[in-house]
Amino acid sequence: MADRPRPNSAQPTSEQPTSEQPTAAPADIETGSLRRFLSEYGPYGLPVVLLVYLALESYQIDFRAFYLAGKAVLLGLDPYLNHVGTRPDFYAPINAEALATSGFRYPPLAALLFAPLALAPYVVSKVLFSLLMWLLLVGIAYQLVRRSGWRLPGEALLFAGVSFPVLAMVERGQIDPLMVALVLASYWLALRPGCQGLAGGLLALAGSLKIFPFVVLLDWMVRCRWRLVLWTLVWTVVLFVLPLPLLGQQVYGHFWQRTLPELFGPITAANPIDLHGQGIDLGRLARSLEGNGLLLSHDFTNGFMNPLFQNSAGGAFVCGLGLSAVLLLTARGAPSDLRYYAVLNLINLFNPLAWIMGLVWYLPLFFYLYPSVSQLGRWLILLPLFLPPFLNANAALAYVIAVLFLIARRAPQLARRLLAAPACIPRQGLQR
Repeated sequence: MADRPRPNSAQPTSEQPTSEQPTAAPADIETGSLRRFLSEYGPYGLPVVLLVYLALESYQIDFRAFYLAGKAVLLGLDPYLNHVGTRPDFYAPINAEALATSGFRYPPLAALLFAPLALAPYVVSKVLFSLLMWLLLVGIAYQLVRRSGWRLPGEALLFAGVSFPVLAMVERGQIDPLMVALVLASYWLALRPGCQGLAGGLLALAGSLKIFPFVVLLDWMVRCRWRLVLWTLVWTVVLFVLPLPLLGQQVYGHFWQRTLPELFGPITAANPIDLHGQGIDLGRLARSLEGNGLLLSHDFTNGFMNPLFQNSAGGAFVCGLGLSAVLLLTARGAPSDLRYYAVLNLINLFNPLAWIMGLVWYLPLFFYLYPSVSQLGRWLILLPLFLPPFLNANAALAYVIAVLFLIARRAPQLARRLLAAPACIPRQGLQR
């Protein structure tokens, strides 16, 4: 499918006023852009029907951990402990079962923010959560389409919508779209003067829900954006201690035990765990008080992002630092957007527990590159999205592609193979 050409600057468009046209107010321009997006790209969103089916039939075992953490906060319980022994409605198949700990392993603020969703019955809450994550993906696509100058072909959105990471994200009930949206919004705000505090706050919020978005601070430090780094650290401290008066010191102690059991010791159960007859039928269907008969997992969700260090936080950290150094050295002088979207692919390499749904972090780079790649380049950038997840190679391939296209900026022969028109790659934002 052919790429959309850029609007001719000599011709009036709905977003480019001429001397004969009155200048539209910002709200009118935004409304027109959204209308154009829905009109031109709406048909490529039809795979949402498949996502709705997945959301309805799936138990969403990862979202279950967030839901029960929010429910624990509402009931004055510790979100890091497994309360199924005294509360049968706290059963969490696969992620907790008869363990002493719940499936929740994230910072305390995340439990607090999920409390409103825990007010609704689980089967209702998981559908509302899926709808929110899907809208966030649409919002991310909308902003990236606008930043591409409306050059992003619609089939790129179609490919993304049926890719393994998006399917797995809906099937498991993961919050990565929220993380990606916050980190991208932080970046775009950081490019504006006077917005460093807000940009740091959004990045800190993402890291207060899952700690791995803080990996992008490596890029900001290399760019010498110390004010943004400082704002992020200040906001992180504020957001981390904010729930302390409500949750208490014991909850925070259990957070550190859950995060670093090698240093702080494992969490142990004070009482025997009783599942009250709840379990998993045929290895797939949940038999529980909430969500009985829902499907637990498909095979396409099984694929580690960092198989070499999937059980080693220290090994993943060292591996991530080494690969970050290679990528950031390669990215010197690169367009700001290309550089930042490439850095996002480091996040899965630092996370020893990231699975295929973590590859949602690859989508900004995929959308950025798609309008300007050759046919060979298109095959390459599609591979991480559709390579069978059980090969455990998707994140490594995404990293290699990021480095490869960064190198192509300086290697004319490689650029001729991978880029249809290298000069078309937009140079947006900072060049540090």
